[in-house]
Amino acid sequence: DDSDLAYVPVSLFNAECWITRDFAFPTALDGSAAAPLEQTVFGWSQGGCNIVWSDFLPQLLAVHGPHICSGKAVVELGAGCGLAGLVAAHWARRVDITDGDPDEVALIQRNIDEYSPVGGGACAAHLLEWGTAAAAAGRARGA
Repeated sequence: DDSDLAYVPVSLFNAECWITRDFAFPTALDGSAAAPLEQTVFGWSQGGCNIVWSDFLPQLLAVHGPHICSGKAVVELGAGCGLAGLVAAHWARRVDITDGDPDEVALIQRNIDEYSPVGGGACAAHLLEWGTAAAAAGRARGA
């Protein structure tokens, strides 16, 4: 049913609404002059790159990422443009960045291809649709 498309703003499909955004996150809590962690992503200016988690979670990871992500496998759920996953990849062994929208997964892959941290963990983009039989099977397997 295409009736849902009536609720999608026309600007969603306007190329002018897509931006490349550079982030710089402080890496120390004490206000010291420690070099910030820098990450670039491409995303939709009306959402993705501007939501609260795009500010809070990467800042948390910039400070604590070496302790909580180092050498581990990380999964980002509902990633949008994948910013948090790319930040985690600075320390993680592997990062699986997921979203339930195929267009967002393509965006995540673009960001992985263009902006993965040099020397960081392996990143992969995956479609993960919640509430489907495939998602239930993956949870049952522990995937």
